[in-house]
Amino acid sequence: MPYCLCMNCGAEKDNVFAPCGNCEHSLKNMHEVAYALGLSERYTQRQELDEFRAQIRRGEAPKFGARKWQKLVTAAQGTKADEILELEDGPAAGVAKPTSLLGLLFGKK
Repeated sequence: MPYCLCMNCGAEKDNVFAPCGNCEHSLKNMHEVAYALGLSERYTQRQELDEFRAQIRRGEAPKFGARKWQKLVTAAQGTKADEILELEDGPAAGVAKPTSLLGLLFGKK
């Protein structure tokens, strides 16, 4: 996996799915998986990631446009991270998988 950032502290990480070596933040749900993918060089250019890191360190959450967010949600669903990482909103928790972007964001079908 290319260069990526921790969504919690902005530290560099070697792997989007691994806990942060700096603050120990780990992904908890598919929303965070999609967001973490957006904080990787695979989906965002390095210059924009540097800007995102500064925002995170100021306590601000980087924002993605609607088109890019949909791409990230689709990519996250393709990772099967919910099964591998046993996320809170994964099938192991007995939660049905959302069928829309709003469902993914707000837990509704």
